Amino acid sequence: MKKKVFDALHKANKETSHLLSAHLRDEARASKWPTHVINGMHVSYNEGKFKMNVVDKHKEEAHTIEYGTPDVLPNAAMRRFANRTSNAEQFMAKRFMTHIKGVL
Repeated sequence: MKKKVFDALHKANKETSHLLSAHLRDEARASKWPTHVINGMHVSYNEGKFKMNVVDKHKEEAHTIEYGTPDVLPNAAMRRFANRTSNAEQFMAKRFMTHIKGVL
């Protein structure tokens, strides 16, 4: 039973990560970030936390866009996204309950 609960939680976290990744990329797209950076963005779940990620080859560019430099104004898509994740908990709970049905 413990394994089934863990498996249900893992599936719910994975599905939530996919949803959050899509929302993160949508936020960056709406902020007119470059497509190659957007395509390298995703959200993962690790050690009890959801975390935004950018592929290594675009991390520096994403950081420059997000926080700006003395010559470039910041365009904070990632920080805006991080403040708009309230529906993620509800989504994850619903997905968990879907996967756990019949186990409890």
